[in-house]
Amino acid sequence: MKTALILSLLASLTVAVPMGKRHIKWVTQTDYTTVTIDVTTTIYVNPTGGPTAPSPPVVPSIPTSNPPAQFYAPPSVPAPSPGPTSTKPTTTPELEPTVTPEAHPYVPPPSPEAPSPVTPSPSPSKPSPTPPAPTSPNSGGDGGPCSAGSPCSGDMTFYDAGLGSCGDTNNGDVEDVVALAHGMMGLQSNGNPLCGKTITVSYGGKTITAVVKDKCMGCVGNDIDLSRHAFNQLAEEGAGRVTAKWWYN
Repeated sequence: MKTALILSLLASLTVAVPMGKRHIKWVTQTDYTTVTIDVTTTIYVNPTGGPTAPSPPVVPSIPTSNPPAQFYAPPSVPAPSPGPTSTKPTTTPELEPTVTPEAHPYVPPPSPEAPSPVTPSPSPSKPSPTPPAPTSPNSGGDGGPCSAGSPCSGDMTFYDAGLGSCGDTNNGDVEDVVALAHGMMGLQSNGNPLCGKTITVSYGGKTITAVVKDKCMGCVGNDIDLSRHAFNQLAEEGAGRVTAKWWYN
């Protein structure tokens, strides 16, 4: 309705204005708009009586600024106060009175009597041990030990003959030589009276003649050590050690 009123007003103004000159007028038009808003209100009924108005919604407050920084400071512990210093009383030891011994005149001790010199008696001189002399061989007679009438008996072994204690080098593979026990030969080596002597050896019904050319350090008593050639004529080398009889020629 307001719009129709305004339009009619404008039309009347247009008719009244002469057509010769046109004046421009600025017209301010104000429009009013009515807006209808539907509002719904919820009413809660109180069981005891009248209605209860709803409580307005609670809007959480948003902090606008950061909280101030908090720092942890450990509690200060007061330093222990020094306790009272105890002072122990010093005790001064009492000095005992010094006793001065009585002076006595010095008496020198009696001089000891000089012992009479004793002349030691000469001790008897011990005779120097005499090295055992080599056993003198028998001439092959019937008397005496290691003779044809009383032959010696001992172990018979064999060895590889070479340079002997008598100073000669022998080939035991072809020569019949013998080494007598060291106790029988004695300490002398070169020039020993038994070197070069011959003996007869009997074993198993067989006899041979061998020449003394060496000293057997592993033989004892009446043992003899033959060269391989001499031993093989009486027994086999597999026998190793046998008991035989022998005598000087």
